[in-house]
Amino acid sequence: MSPGSTHGCILGAWMARFPGQGQVKEHFCLERLVGIGILGGVIGPVQRRRRWFGVLFLIVAGAMLIWGLTFLKPLLAGIGFVVYWLVCLVMTLAAFAVGYADLRAVRREQRRQLNELMKSTLDTVRQGRNR
Repeated sequence: MSPGSTHGCILGAWMARFPGQGQVKEHFCLERLVGIGILGGVIGPVQRRRRWFGVLFLIVAGAMLIWGLTFLKPLLAGIGFVVYWLVCLVMTLAAFAVGYADLRAVRREQRRQLNELMKSTLDTVRQGRNR
């Protein structure tokens, strides 16, 4: 995307410096969500699904927290109270578990790519020495 271009901008924030004006203006772009892997990009379907589940669990846990502290507070009593907050806890722990799994997958992929880069760099250096 060229500076000042707004082509395809829908969601996510990015900063673009407009030539001649010297000001920084915010735009909302789809590329940000693609960059984190929620709407596609270069990540695989497994990682995308894992991120969707993480977002889903966070939304459900957040909604349950808000509803439980506001609208449903007078209705929650006895065993219903315990069950409701246990489900909220399970959703929160599920979001944490999915996030942790995604973190480990990203680190594993990063480590694999670094090893691949090191190997290709060393091969290039060895080929240069043999010439």
